[in-house]
Formats: sequence, structure tokens, C-alpha cells
Amino acid sequence: MQANEKLGRHAIIIGASVVGLMTAKLLSHRFDKVTLIERDPFSDAPGPRKMTPQSNHYHILLRGGLLMLNELYPDFTARMLELGSTPVRVGVDLLYHTPWGTGYSQSGSIQAPRDLDQLILAQSRNLLEFNIRKFTLESSNIVAMPGCTATALQHENGRVTGVVVQTSAGTQSLDADLVVDAGGRGSRAPKWLADLGYSAPLETHIGCDLAYTTTKFRIPAGIADSHQIHAFYSVIPDTKGAAMMHHIENDTWHISLQGRAPDYPPQDAEGFVEFARNLYNPDLYEMLKHAERVDDLYHMRFPSAVLRHYEKLERFPEGYLVIGDAICSVNPVYGQGMSAHATTLRALNELLDARTAAGSSLDGLAREFFPRAVELINNPWTLAAMSDFIMYSGTQGDKPANLEQVYQYMQGLDMLSVEDAEVHALLADVYNLVQPISALFGNDLPAKVQARLLAMADA
Repeated sequence: MQANEKLGRHAIIIGASVVGLMTAKLLSHRFDKVTLIERDPFSDAPGPRKMTPQSNHYHILLRGGLLMLNELYPDFTARMLELGSTPVRVGVDLLYHTPWGTGYSQSGSIQAPRDLDQLILAQSRNLLEFNIRKFTLESSNIVAMPGCTATALQHENGRVTGVVVQTSAGTQSLDADLVVDAGGRGSRAPKWLADLGYSAPLETHIGCDLAYTTTKFRIPAGIADSHQIHAFYSVIPDTKGAAMMHHIENDTWHISLQGRAPDYPPQDAEGFVEFARNLYNPDLYEMLKHAERVDDLYHMRFPSAVLRHYEKLERFPEGYLVIGDAICSVNPVYGQGMSAHATTLRALNELLDARTAAGSSLDGLAREFFPRAVELINNPWTLAAMSDFIMYSGTQGDKPANLEQVYQYMQGLDMLSVEDAEVHALLADVYNLVQPISALFGNDLPAKVQARLLAMADA
């Protein structure tokens, strides 16, 4: 990741989100200068950004994302632990609460902890983003422009040559060899492309119609809780409510209640506790009923997941790239977003490595990157779609093919994982975006799953 060969003089990143910051760090070794354009001002301490309404809600950094962050930022895990992140051992520190009891797999079928030698981190999104920004700006050739807005692309002869930026002092034009749009779900890339005479990408939608309410509680002194993450699930297919609880910095529980239309979680303190009490499993209510709330309540609706198919466009300008939520905004309750997009950055780095080794230009980069990116994004998209359509009967939109068969297969794998630690570890790798879904169909696993499902049917 430390290649020093330059591919250009100047790269511009639109959006200083987590993926935007990571992209700036990745490109800093390949361009003389990297400029980050961000609409929000930067704070001097961890805190939410106005243009990121999800900042105060539940986030998790999956292992796939953590591995990439450690590649980009030396000693990232150690530095984050020093700054307050909580280490979470997969198979040990994450407890699933189901209507049938508790366990160490999503179905609750694994009753005893099993250390899979996999580490993830728990912390608030605000702490994570603040420190990624701090680590990124340690690079002397990365320049940040907070409080500024990219309003248009500069374009000439089929190539994006820079951006027009609105600053407090007025409008200015910035030239660049590469412009990367990390503007999130609200990216203006489709409009900008249309304005320049290109087609906007087709979109795939999944109407999950989700809302969640989040707050923090002080962890009561002396509480007997050895788990760092708690997941509270309900019955399938008409789940009325769910919740996630993290042990984060400052000895607090970060709790997000989740509900689908019309059973959205309430936005008042009394209703919050009552919603927790009415979950199918009473454990969350029992843990927080005597705890002190130490933050406001934050509510957010997420109507639909969206995947923009830039890979299908026949024409796309050179010198321009779209990444992150600007390509795919997946249902946030599964905690996949940051980590999914981090894996696409590894693909981008490989493409840049190839260009560096060949001494070639940036031409054709988007045509190569978008198919690679969507291939990687299809893994979390499929996992989320499976949960959305199987667990919630009211889900609308584009249903992936063979979803019921894949879900049944996953159920068989879950049963195998009870006695097979390797299957358990493989499932954890797939859910943590370390390995693709295709890894679940390798070797003799399909035959084992089929045998297990047949045995169940005969029982």
C-alpha cells in the first residue's frame, strides 16, 4: 500500500466520509497532492456531522473493513484501542438474544462461546470517523477544505478535469487529474453526468422501510456482563422489533432500537424503554431498566436500500470515479456499509498497482473499477436482501433470484456450525466481509448441507 510511483499531480475527493478519508489516504501515495472537499466543518473532538444524520446511530466496524484500515494506517487497531475502542472477539464477545434463548450465532444455535481468533472493534461512529480523519490528515500532501461544497464538474473532451467549489470566500475552480465522488447516498453524480450529456445509472431498490431510535446509557457499576455486543432478534417472518447494543467508549452502552413500518420505535424516553420491554426476548429491558440514560434520543428513517449500476453505463468520463454509498447504500441495520466499501478500495488499489507497474495512465480506470466494485458489493447486498425479504414480509422492491434456496442453504450451514468450528469461522468470515458468499459453496460443503437438511426433513 506504500507505492511511491505517481499517477498524477492532483486528486480531489468529494466528501470526507469514512470511505472518502480512506480514499484520500490510498491516493496520497500516488499523487503529489490530494484535496478533500467536505460540506461540513471539522470539529476538534468526536461528534456528529450535520450532513451525516446516521452519525449518532449504531455502527460496527466488521473485520473486512478493519483489515483494510490496518493496511492503510499502520497500527490502526492498536491506536484505536488506545483511544477508546472496545475489542470484540467474534464467537465470544457477541451474544445473540432470540425468542428461544441466547447463543453465539445469529440463530442462537451455538450455545457455548467459541473463540474464532477474529477481532473486530466496537465504538461510536463519531469516535471512528474523527480518528480516521486525524490519521488521514497526518499525511502532509493531503489538504482538507471543510465547509466547502463541490457544485459542478469541470469537463472537456470526454474527461473530467476538476471541480467547481463554493467556499466562504466565493466560487473557485480546482483542476485535477482524478476526481473521486465519495458524496454518499446524496451524491450529485447522476445529475452531473446528465448535465454533461451522459446517462445516469440504472438503480436497484429494496424497500425495507426501516426506522431506528438510538441513545446511550451509562453501564451500571458492578453489572455482570462479559459481552461487548448484544443483538436482539425476534420471530420470522413478521419481526416487530429488534435492537443492537454495543459497549463503546466512556463505559456506555450504545443502543439502537429497530422497527419496520408501521412498527417504528418511538422517539421519547418512556416509549424507548417500553419498546425494549416488548421485544420477544426480555434481556435488553432487564439490562437497561435501572441504567442511566446519558444522551439524547436520535431517530432516523431509512426507506430503501439502493444500488446504482455504474458498471452498466456504456459511456463514462475519464478522470472521474464514484465510490462508497454513492454507488450502494445498503440497509444500515446490518452494519456492513463502511466495511463493504473498504473492500472495494482494495480492488481500486490493485488496479492502481497494475497501472503503476505498467507505466500506464488513468484512462479506463472507471470501466475497470465499477465491475470489480459491484462484484464485491453484491456480497453484502445479497446478505442484507436475504434478511430483508425473508425476515420481513412487507419488504418491497427487486428481490434477488433464488433467495429462498440460498436462505435454506444458510440454515443448513448454521446447523453444521454447531459441531464444526471451521464452518462457524467460515460463516463469520462471510458475514464480516472477509470472504465472499461463494466461499460457502466450496469443497464438500454443499453435500454436507444437503445431507443435514434431508436428515432434518426425515426427523
